[in-house]
Amino acid sequence: MTINWNASFTGTVQISVGCNNLCGQSPMSNPLTVTILPLPGTSGIISGEVEVCWDDIWIYTINPVADADTYEWSLEPASAGVMMGNTNQCTITFGNSYQGNASLKVRGVNECGEGAWSPELFILIDDCTGINDQTEKSVISIFPNPTTGEFTISFKDFVSEIVKVSITSITGITVFNSIFEITDADSPVNIELPEIPDGIYFLKLEGENQITTEKIVVRR
Repeated sequence: MTINWNASFTGTVQISVGCNNLCGQSPMSNPLTVTILPLPGTSGIISGEVEVCWDDIWIYTINPVADADTYEWSLEPASAGVMMGNTNQCTITFGNSYQGNASLKVRGVNECGEGAWSPELFILIDDCTGINDQTEKSVISIFPNPTTGEFTISFKDFVSEIVKVSITSITGITVFNSIFEITDADSPVNIELPEIPDGIYFLKLEGENQITTEKIVVRR
């Protein structure tokens, strides 16, 4: 016997079987209990930046989807950026080769299958050459970034003998705080973060006469 389950039904059912012949019907078998689980609900509207620059890093989110265990994010074209995350939050590191419109969508997933895709969010990607000319060029370099939690800060134009380094999450929680003595630009600082969740963090350097902030991405 094949059962075509009603797509709108969820819950528990019992299946029993009996036999018939010319003499009558046999007693019904002991019931088999079957639990029918729901597919994930429909994903809602994605929140996040819709105009970005090459090499930008942004977080995109949706409200939790009913009955979803994980989430599948899709960025088209794929060359527009690198995605990280399978929850209702996704971090995208945009590349430096694709320029134009990209579309982002997401759907919930569970052991029964996939839910419906969310409405597409269209993102305009530009190289931003000449935009915000007054923004200062970075005075430090961070490698690797994204990082698994260990990275090196190299000082290019950041000149200070004593540097305070602090790292905070996007929600403002400080995850690292220390003070280093820097003799020259060839004295890199190695940072090893504690076991913190994947995501975007802000690294702030404070010297005697300089302050600079950079984004870092933790991806373990």
